[in-house]
Amino acid sequence: MPNDEDLIRARQRSRSRIMALLLGGFAVLMFGISIAKIKAEAGQEIYEPTLAQVAEWKKAAQPLEEKWAENVKKTGVDPATVMKELKAQLSKEGAGY
Repeated sequence: MPNDEDLIRARQRSRSRIMALLLGGFAVLMFGISIAKIKAEAGQEIYEPTLAQVAEWKKAAQPLEEKWAENVKKTGVDPATVMKELKAQLSKEGAGY
């Protein structure tokens, strides 16, 4: 039978995963609303980066993602699983990373 600390850690992991997904979904929603508002304004232009530019951005963000993963591990959650779920949600919403 699991002890109290194991149960607390399990709840923390579950809450961390849910919070990450909610925050990711919220970020996608806010981004979508912002883009829609910008497109609706007269004279506004939306710039879409090339695949090479996106690759450069991902490379530059890699140290931040690694630091994030270290912090997620400290909560007992698998960062690869959280990132996979976030990317799946982004893909579902037509966004990308």
